[in-house]
Amino acid sequence: MTTPAFPAMTEPQAVEATIGLARLAGARGWVPGTAGNFSVRIDLARAAITASGGQKGEVDESGVIVADIAANLDGQVQPRLSAEGPLHLQLYRDDPAIGAIAHAHPLSAVVLSRRHLAAGRIVFEGWEMQKAVTGVTTHEGSIELPVFANDQDTKRLGLRVSEAMKSWKRPCFGYLIAGHGIYAWGRDAFEARKHLEAYAHLLDLVLEEERRA
Repeated sequence: MTTPAFPAMTEPQAVEATIGLARLAGARGWVPGTAGNFSVRIDLARAAITASGGQKGEVDESGVIVADIAANLDGQVQPRLSAEGPLHLQLYRDDPAIGAIAHAHPLSAVVLSRRHLAAGRIVFEGWEMQKAVTGVTTHEGSIELPVFANDQDTKRLGLRVSEAMKSWKRPCFGYLIAGHGIYAWGRDAFEARKHLEAYAHLLDLVLEEERRA
């Protein structure tokens, strides 16, 4: 039996780690209103994920549910699963190395995702912060962040992302939804947080550079 790439988690540990990601994004001002969604994988079949509604920056155990990946993607979605939940679950299904996912709304991610939708990607080149992305060891060269058009049918959008992932330039640990926000992930909650913060900072730099152009 293959050992999963993500660290083993108990259900309470996954819930606690999910809360930590959500509160971090809240402290950064990245989850206005009831926006955002955060999850941590428990095992190959289940993930802890923030429930629909509620201030994600103030979430506690009552605001986190345990979702069965297959049941929610292939059957009836459980009532408290957020509309964005299928995007998390599809990533977990596609890649067993993913152990945590953060979806947030940094201003730069929302603005630039609209501006670069036609290109289908944002390219970062020459920034030191690129080295915060796992697998990148130098600022020389470039990395990419894909951009997708928004879709209220998130199961359909998740499948579009799933198909596109096959041809992405690696390493890549996130994507943007135009006019919406960013998804970033990692092997565990620490790495998901690192990638979320790194991409948000890189997007800030690109937004500022474009403003001055």
